[in-house]
This record gives sequence, structure tokens and C-alpha cells, in this order.
Amino acid sequence: MVLAMRWLLILLTLALASPALAERPDPPRFTAADYGLTAGLGGIALVSDLLGPPEVSRWRGGVIMDEGMRDSLRLSSSKSRALAADISDGMVLALQGFVLSDAAVMAGDASDSGYRVLMVDLQSYAASAALISLAKSLVGRERPFVRDCVGDDVRCNTRETHKSFLSGHTAMAFTAAGLVCVHHHELALYGGGVGDSVACGVALGVASTTAILRMMADKHYATDVVAGLAVGTFAGFVLPYLLHYGDGDYDARSGDASAFPWLSAGGTF
Repeated sequence: MVLAMRWLLILLTLALASPALAERPDPPRFTAADYGLTAGLGGIALVSDLLGPPEVSRWRGGVIMDEGMRDSLRLSSSKSRALAADISDGMVLALQGFVLSDAAVMAGDASDSGYRVLMVDLQSYAASAALISLAKSLVGRERPFVRDCVGDDVRCNTRETHKSFLSGHTAMAFTAAGLVCVHHHELALYGGGVGDSVACGVALGVASTTAILRMMADKHYATDVVAGLAVGTFAGFVLPYLLHYGDGDYDARSGDASAFPWLSAGGTF
């Protein structure tokens, strides 16, 4: 099912983008500094992930609105919670497929455009992965479902239960959504019209649903999800905009780029 969703998104992307191949601007170039930054972020993510979370949780329970949100969203049965977790997995994969399909569209321009977009994507994912891994290794927050464990439940006796903060699924989902939005706004992948706005809206909707499902599955507290949203938005939208699009140093069709493009007078969103 996930594979079918991914191919459907790719085919839809190609179909919508094909009339506008000649109209798209040239994407930003990836510099030596960008390669170094990406490699450094990837190294941080790898080392932090190898270290893993602490053996004993350093933070238990909820804060602020956590308990109320958990009572409202947590599904009642273990089967329904497992299903919610599986669906959230599929949504993250589908969003990643969407991001890859955008790079594939740019590759159709018979230049290195697809490669450039792909490298911007990789840099954002490296930043997101580094922040996720650091948080999980340093904070060591206990997942909410552990509070209801009884006996020798295998799920509740591993270091994986100390990785609640922050929500990696949410961070990766919003990283992908941010990339979809910034690329579609700046590069007009679907011609700069309604199609690009819809692409951003759909990606944000799927990312938001993913975040909610993580709480429904009792994998994360609301504050874990909010932190994941913040990391994903920074890595997927703010970072590529600041490093690659904000200075206008690429072959854009218009000069009205904004850090918040949906608020700009001439923006798409």
C-alpha cells in the first residue's frame, strides 16, 4: 500500500509538472561549504544515533498540556494504537516519496537541476536527523505508553522506550513538507499556479496527520510532537530558504521571494 501511494504521488507529480518544464527557474547551486555542512550534520546524526539513548530514562511524565492531550487522543486498544503507528510510518514514507518525485521532475530538465534539488533535500534531512538524534540521546524521555506496562512486557524494557523526546516521525514529516513547500514556491514545479499551492497544502496536511497519529498511538507526548514540528519546519523550510533561496542568487522567475512566501504580495501561497 505504501509503495502504491509513493508511485501514485510520483506519477501525479510528473503529470502536473510536464506542461511547465520550460518555465521553471534553475535551482540553486550546491557549494563546497554546503557539502561540508551536510557531511558534518550527517556525522553528528550518525555518532548520536550510535550512542543511543541513556540506559535509564531521565524524564518521565508530561508537562504543560501533555496529560490533557494524551487523555483526549490516546486510542483505547493496543491494536488501534499499533495501527495508528503503522499508518504514521506509511505517511512519512509517502512524504519522502513526494520529495524524491520533485527531484525527479527537475531531473527532466536535462541538466543537473535534479541533482541540485536532491542535495538541498539531503542537507535538510541531515540537519533534521542530527537534531533528532542529539535530542533523543541527551534528553532520554520515557515514552508515554511505558506508564501502562505491566509485568515483563518486552516493549517496556529496552532503551528504545527512552526516546520519546523529540518525535522523529513528526520532525521528518515536517522536514519533507517544508521541502515540498519551499521547492514548489521557489521553483514553480507545477508552473507556479494552483498546483504548487495544492502540493504544499497536501504535504502539510499529511505531516500534521502524522503528528496526531503519533499521539494517538501513545508513542509521544504533545510536547514531543511540538518539538518535532519545530525541528522539521526549521530543517525543511527555514534552512533551505536561508542557505539557498533567500538571497535570490539563482535563476528565479520573480524577485518576490519571502521567508514566509504565503504572506508575500506576489507569492503563490
